[in-house]
Amino acid sequence: MFTYIGKKVKKIIIINDIAVFEPDKNRLISLKDYPERSITLHTPVSACLLLLLQHSHQPVTQKYLFNEVWEKNGVIVSTNAIYQSIALIRKSLRAVGLDEEIIITLPRIGFKAEADVKYFTFDEFTTAYSVQKVNASPVTIMSATVVGDNRSLTDYLHQYRRLPMIGVIIILLLTFYWSQQTKSFYTHYADIGNIHGYQVYSSWSGKEKSISMFNQFYIRHNLACPPGKAVYMTLNNTQSGTSILVCRDNIDSPQAKCKSLFFMEKYND
Repeated sequence: MFTYIGKKVKKIIIINDIAVFEPDKNRLISLKDYPERSITLHTPVSACLLLLLQHSHQPVTQKYLFNEVWEKNGVIVSTNAIYQSIALIRKSLRAVGLDEEIIITLPRIGFKAEADVKYFTFDEFTTAYSVQKVNASPVTIMSATVVGDNRSLTDYLHQYRRLPMIGVIIILLLTFYWSQQTKSFYTHYADIGNIHGYQVYSSWSGKEKSISMFNQFYIRHNLACPPGKAVYMTLNNTQSGTSILVCRDNIDSPQAKCKSLFFMEKYND
């Protein structure tokens, strides 16, 4: 057993009998390939995945993720950081063989993991799945690696503490203001118009930039639009990426079902 995000968890987590998650090593591995092929996760991404799995089949709010992963380590980040982490989690799960969508976006609430989760010590795991014990470290597949390192969460996040104090104060004020609002977070988004059958809303008021980003995203993912689809784009210059929320209905609708994606213009991915 080891301590992680203030809780005691076992070292091996099996997801849907397909993937192996080792939170203490921040890595995902296909069960059938264990331990030869692995995907290394950023420490905050690994922490988000662990929290979602620990609360499998239960809603996990954005506020809870903010607090447990970032704020307890003295870091203030934007909503975009969560959406980027969720997009990287989904990409990594697909890479180790989990084709079904197990991380569900809950509009105006947060996220939920719909997965069969089993916890093991390493000895229990090797016995239950007849895995041979090996001393060598697993090989990380660099072409499939989702930006990873082996630093501790505190070491990794320390760089963010160099943010200018005035920027921290502004972010805190905006976060407080947002928490006091009864309307949707996306109420202030600009209506860019109907593009390729999607009603597009953007955090930027300038249409030209928003239309350009959406067209790149549309072509890259070869989207086909069922009736009533809405897209909410959060453009972020500092992270060179755009978080994109694709909803079946307007996000304020009780019937809205959304999927979050993160588009990095630099890598066209």
